[in-house]
Amino acid sequence: MNCFKILVFLFLLIELPTYSFSQSSGVSCSFTSDTLAIDYGQTFSNKLRFENRSSQAITLVQSTTTADVLLKLPDTVVVKPGEVLAFPVKYFGSAALLASGSDKINVSYTNLSNGEKTSASFAIKVNQANKLILSLPDPIVYLNTVTGLAHFKLYCSNRGYSKVTGRLKFTINPTGLQLVNSLSDFSIDAATDQVFEFDAKVLSNNLNFATNYNVTVECIDEHGNSLSIATLQIAEIGSNKREQAVSAGQYFNQLSNTAEVSYTTINKSYSFYSLLANGNIATNSDDHLAYNLNLNYYDKQHAFDAFDTWASYRTKHFGITAGNLMENLDYSLFGRGVKTSLFLNSHNSFDLYYVRNSYVLFSQLINQYPGASVFAGSYNFAYGGNAAKVSLLYSHNPLTGIDTRFTNGNAHIRLGANQKLDIRAGYSNEQLPTTGESHSGVAAGFLYNFRTGKWEIGLNNYYSSPYYSGLQRGTTQLDNLISFHATAHTAIFGRYELIKNSPKYMVDTLTIPGFYNNTLRYEAGLNFNYRSVNLTLHPYWFRQDINQTFSNPYFQVSSPLSSTAIRTGLDINYAIGNGQQISAITDVGYTKSDNPDLLHQKYWGVRVNANYFNKWWGMSVLAQNAPYYLSEEIAASYSGNANRYYNYSFGPNIHLSGLDNRLNISANEYLNFISYNVKRNNALSAQANYRFKKGWQISGQVFYNSYPNYVNSYSLQTRVGISKQFVRTTTPGTNTLDLKFYEDRNNNGVFDNGDAPIEGLIVSILPETSTNNADLTTITNKNGGVNYANLPKNNYAVSIVRGNGWHLSETVKVNLAHNQKLAIAMVKSGWLKGNVVPAKQEYVTTKPNLEGLKVIAVDDKNQTFSTLTNEFGEFEFALPVNNYRITLDVDHQKYSVSNPNQQLYVRQEANKEISFNLIDEAHKVIVKQF
Repeated sequence: MNCFKILVFLFLLIELPTYSFSQSSGVSCSFTSDTLAIDYGQTFSNKLRFENRSSQAITLVQSTTTADVLLKLPDTVVVKPGEVLAFPVKYFGSAALLASGSDKINVSYTNLSNGEKTSASFAIKVNQANKLILSLPDPIVYLNTVTGLAHFKLYCSNRGYSKVTGRLKFTINPTGLQLVNSLSDFSIDAATDQVFEFDAKVLSNNLNFATNYNVTVECIDEHGNSLSIATLQIAEIGSNKREQAVSAGQYFNQLSNTAEVSYTTINKSYSFYSLLANGNIATNSDDHLAYNLNLNYYDKQHAFDAFDTWASYRTKHFGITAGNLMENLDYSLFGRGVKTSLFLNSHNSFDLYYVRNSYVLFSQLINQYPGASVFAGSYNFAYGGNAAKVSLLYSHNPLTGIDTRFTNGNAHIRLGANQKLDIRAGYSNEQLPTTGESHSGVAAGFLYNFRTGKWEIGLNNYYSSPYYSGLQRGTTQLDNLISFHATAHTAIFGRYELIKNSPKYMVDTLTIPGFYNNTLRYEAGLNFNYRSVNLTLHPYWFRQDINQTFSNPYFQVSSPLSSTAIRTGLDINYAIGNGQQISAITDVGYTKSDNPDLLHQKYWGVRVNANYFNKWWGMSVLAQNAPYYLSEEIAASYSGNANRYYNYSFGPNIHLSGLDNRLNISANEYLNFISYNVKRNNALSAQANYRFKKGWQISGQVFYNSYPNYVNSYSLQTRVGISKQFVRTTTPGTNTLDLKFYEDRNNNGVFDNGDAPIEGLIVSILPETSTNNADLTTITNKNGGVNYANLPKNNYAVSIVRGNGWHLSETVKVNLAHNQKLAIAMVKSGWLKGNVVPAKQEYVTTKPNLEGLKVIAVDDKNQTFSTLTNEFGEFEFALPVNNYRITLDVDHQKYSVSNPNQQLYVRQEANKEISFNLIDEAHKVIVKQF
């Protein structure tokens, strides 16, 4: 019982500060809704409730308020003993409010009798779905044979209405690849783009077979929430198998045109100049020209090479691309060639390819193996959320002499809002004409996801036969998950996973065949998440097999091997706040192996991968004291110290930014100690970049990698560059509209030296053929300006959503047939206040509903303004200085007004309040009948 009381007490300590009310001297105020979801350019409202629990009347005077108020709270509130009052308040979701980063609206009042304050607040959550978009221009990146690095770019676009800060998190599978700046802070202003550049390097310099690395890039905010995810594959040239290739084409999300010149040095062997350029130019509304250039000149060798270089032109019905092509047809196309496209309509298209597989477009520095010649075609269909693709392909490899005939198809079927189904299948035939040998292969698989209520099911199953020519040759993959969300904070799940690799090749002279780690896993788990803490506990049974023989100078596999393990994992993620986060992936287990080269075939093992980061620095740690994968067990048995395996890595990183986030500096130090082969590895990297105005940027990078156990085994690379981004503000078929709002002090209708711009006006333009103007609402800058770009040709009406005492002097309409600039004069307003008073009537005791009555003001120019009364019959609104006829619009079957039309002149200050006398006709009739 005592434990229960303690838990309740702790809960109250945590929760009570979050409630949106406070008390002072017997009076409390609170908002009726403690959290509201808001949208940019839209209004949102709430009610502020006062309650006096004392025996005396209390007078409160408003002291502070926040946000863009459209319907103001009263400046003074008198609350009688025991009385409860409620006042409506309305706000506007302006860009300034969203950009401020505030997540609360606050109001406070001061008690006149004792000077104490009472306050209230409510939380706001901005609806900005998919506001941050991560994308990669090249879904497959190859390790450069000269530098030993893979260089890739990450495009990050903020499509929201407020600044986004966070960190990029990388997950690499399999291990063995190091990323420069693996954890990087970022801060992106609203409606802007940013480019991140990274280098990747394999930690070991003794590679005997090609490997593919799958990299997942995740953008997480300061609370640890995932904002966006992108995937990348880094492959070594010559790899026969490229698993999980991303289907996005090379035109995916190109940014504005960019050009860069850089100079790179590598040890004392190479130094070269690079020219990089990419972009997408719209020549008109239907025609687009895209290009990408990567050209190197090696000054010592006097040689050129070019890679990932292509140009593409597309019209409404036709497209052509020439140069380096990288396409995924479940068969890698990565070489020199031509692609032509025919677009029948928005749903159907055809693609034709001729490609000579080769990483570089041309090279005067290295001699390349002759690549396969590939002829291919595909049909593409997309309609209503459904998509399908069917491909045919013929390939001749002059190096192996193998001819390949290949066909495959895939489809995405829209089953509903909570279901997704993807299916794929393929057939191939490989022939060796010199011997007459021939082998066929088949493949099929599906991916199904379903979630409703508390249940979630994920099924990912695929099979390809040993001689299937696709990317996953000879692969069996069964990955099935079922999850039950017991509460909002807890979920339990079960998982079955089988991965088996058994590819076969008729001829393979490009790589030394490697061994495959086949796995089988049964897993159950519990996930708990509450506020900033996320925990996952998942015990599992794990079996591994190696059924191939393999040999290299460091270890060999001469017979099939197998191991089984019982393990438990605990994954922890804790967002401390203020940009700090701790994460740890821990795993402990007991393994039994049949490897005869081990001294002890039963052993315990622990593996921990932990990270900490904050705004300025971070630390990454990996500690492993025993083999986890069977391949590591083999390495341990040939390390010279049998049965002893360890892998310890750690490294700090710093990241600094300044000068309005134009200057960014980051540095990483990475130390790795492993029990075999390389023994010890040290990597230091640093980079800095500074962004000038108008798209200019300079950058520098240093990368140092050493292996102290080997003589003169190090790598030092430096790089400096300057780049320029060319931004096009409009696209063909659209126009720009620049508006400037000013105070016409000399009343001449022209913005001249005697006039002053007006900042902070909330302006909206409404297209004639649309009823939704949320995206066309914005706020004037310090120069009184509002700038719209990419507007379709249309008629637009300009309106003031919030004028802060300013009004349009006359109606403004724009026929946007071409780019236009307008200066719009504003006139001062005066505040008109008044109330509606119910007339005293004999025998009528029921008080009429005074809330929501419409008050209308018409000026000399017949311009109409209106507002609504609150629940007390009070109203107020800003009107331009002028003569007005004021009327009260009522339902004449229920009410009448004894003084319906009132004439007055509205001044900037000291306007007389007006009153309307409301007569309850409905109850008067009832009384007479009685």
